[in-house]
Parts: sequence; structure tokens; C-alpha cells
Amino acid sequence: MSQFGFKIVLPPPGASDVATRELSITVNGGDPPTVKTYPGATLLTDEVVFNADDQLVMTLVDIDGHGNRSQPSAAFSYAVVDDVAPPQPGQLGVQDKRQIDTPPAP
Repeated sequence: MSQFGFKIVLPPPGASDVATRELSITVNGGDPPTVKTYPGATLLTDEVVFNADDQLVMTLVDIDGHGNRSQPSAAFSYAVVDDVAPPQPGQLGVQDKRQIDTPPAP
């Protein structure tokens, strides 16, 4: 099965005192979700890896320095689709060229 790595774009924090961000990712309806924690100013995650045909649902919660948690963001759904073409083939060539003698026409 093909796997794909990509980074997830996070919206800017809604307040200046956001200390951490929790990204919850549910894969194929599984429970519990995977939770990744990032510093408050993070706008782009590290690479995450999923299988082709995985169905993802993600939400984000911002947490301030006193531990107050925001409501989760609206759920974002994403289907991991294998739409990456293989690399371009290398250079073509010719090998074992030979002359073929043809009989004279009658």
C-alpha cells in the first residue's frame, strides 16, 4: 500500500496568549484520535504519514498559558488519494543494432 507524507496548515491563533495547540486526527473513523501538540505560534506541522485511501478528520484546539482550552475548530475532512504520478522515465536508447540482408527482388 502506498503511503504519503504531507504537512498540515494550521490557521493563525485567535489570541496572542495561545501557548500550545492540539491537533486531533481521526483516521478511518478510529477511536481515540491521535493528538499532536505544537507550540502556540505553529502554522505548519511536521510531516505526517498516512496510507492511500485513509479518511482523515482533523480538529484544532488552542490552549493558553493558564490551561484554558478553546472550543475545537470545525472538523476538516481529507481523503488521502494516490494522485502522485511516478517519476518521468529515463532516456530511451537503441541496443544490438544489426543489418539484415534482404534477398533481391525476383
